[in-house]
Amino acid sequence: MKGAKHMEKSRFKVFLSCYLTEAQIGLLKEALATGKGIHFYGPQGHGKSTLCTLFHRAGYAKVTEAGTIEGTEMWTGPYAIPDVDARKGVVLLEVCMDYTEKGRSEISAYFEKPFTKDEVIAWVLS
Repeated sequence: MKGAKHMEKSRFKVFLSCYLTEAQIGLLKEALATGKGIHFYGPQGHGKSTLCTLFHRAGYAKVTEAGTIEGTEMWTGPYAIPDVDARKGVVLLEVCMDYTEKGRSEISAYFEKPFTKDEVIAWVLS
């Protein structure tokens, strides 16, 4: 059982690495664990909405993306970031999707078997 749990956490980190660098994954984990806001930005179609939805379903409401701020649609483009006051204490992460065959395979696997809330929380707290 312990090995299966470890494998699931590894699967989650591999999935995140299809969108973020190792350094960004570390910042993301720290921000989620300490309750800081996170704002994803980057090219259209690179996974901002996928990541936001994943973390919202796990109960992390302070995750936003370019195109929405606090749940409100903002049609200012995929590289929009919150204004100075709104971004205080927010971790800004640019999403850069991995378009390699391996990356596409990992992303496809997520859509076939999405992560549970418990898997996401376990990764944040690990």
